[in-house]
Parts: sequence; structure tokens; C-alpha cells
Amino acid sequence: MTAINMHSDVFDNLYQFQFYQDTPGKLIMKQLRKLTFSDEDLKKIDYELGLKLSNQFEIEYQSVDSIETTARGKARFLMQKLKIDNFE
Repeated sequence: MTAINMHSDVFDNLYQFQFYQDTPGKLIMKQLRKLTFSDEDLKKIDYELGLKLSNQFEIEYQSVDSIETTARGKARFLMQKLKIDNFE
């Protein structure tokens, strides 16, 4: 996930975001948006993530009121719930 480190203003209109994955090849980006967030911001985010992730993932964007945290109150960058069968 360190590949998503952006050196631009692409996330400036988000307070916070978190990726969630429960299906291979698909990501949900949960976004806690600022009032200034616009459709143009969403287009920029989609474009930049497409470049960073080589368009290997289908990304769904969700505006949320809060981001899930751990028991210690920290927000995780990625909540991954993939089932791993026959892992050796």
C-alpha cells in the first residue's frame, strides 16, 4: 500500500480515507470528505490511483461519516478481509 503515497494535492479535500477489501481485484475507498470536495476531486483521485495501482483494481468510492478504527482508536489504512484458502 505504500505505492499510494502521493506527492500532490490529490487528497487535500479529504479529511481521511481508508481502503477496504473483501474481494480479490476490488477495493472500496471510504472517504471522509471535506465540504469543499467536488466531482473533480473524485476524478483526480480515480486517475491518480489508476496510475499508482496500474489499473489492477476495480475501485468503488464511498462517502462515509466516519472511518473504522482499531480497539486502540487508530485508523488502519487498509482493512483487508480476504479469505485465504490453502495458504502454505
